[in-house]
Amino acid sequence: MADAVSSRSEGAWGSIIGLSDSDDEVLCAGISSDKAQVLIATSGSEQVSPRALRFEVNGINPQATPSARGVAAIKMLDDRLVGGVIIEPSRAKGFAVLVSDHGYIKKISLDEFPVQGRGGQGVQTWKVNASTGFVAAFTVSDAKGLLDLYSENSKRLRVDLESIPQTTRAAKGIDLAAKLGEQSLFNGEVIEGIVSI
Repeated sequence: MADAVSSRSEGAWGSIIGLSDSDDEVLCAGISSDKAQVLIATSGSEQVSPRALRFEVNGINPQATPSARGVAAIKMLDDRLVGGVIIEPSRAKGFAVLVSDHGYIKKISLDEFPVQGRGGQGVQTWKVNASTGFVAAFTVSDAKGLLDLYSENSKRLRVDLESIPQTTRAAKGIDLAAKLGEQSLFNGEVIEGIVSI
């Protein structure tokens, strides 16, 4: 923790985690209690469904040197990571929120994500199809939270989470553009991220 606190530069995380491949980047970083959990999500692909893995922070071994490469979080298959969140015990009754690249959104109770050991494949988060697209962004929010969605060109849309119906990991989700009376979100721009406010 001292390495992270001693630097104000975001670029410092790369050296802290020991990245060496130019294709690698830090997806999620934070400071947590020893009772926290991590929830990490993938996009899915033509070959594999989107997945999420929830595991205890205590399952991550402390890294003793700057050259340490860390430990496996989720087993990588034929998809990419889209987000990771630290869940403190006070937020354990919240919701996972996933948005697809075609503008579909899902709000799923965190109770649907069992705590597993790190390094596993996790559980399926969505049965994606041609209309939904793959998972583009992911966050965790309280029941009455606000969400900001961002497009690839930094357009922003604020959504009240209470207006999104709760669903299950297997459900299709809702077309957010149709719900808002629009033909498409961000005039068809790709969704790049989601932030819980």
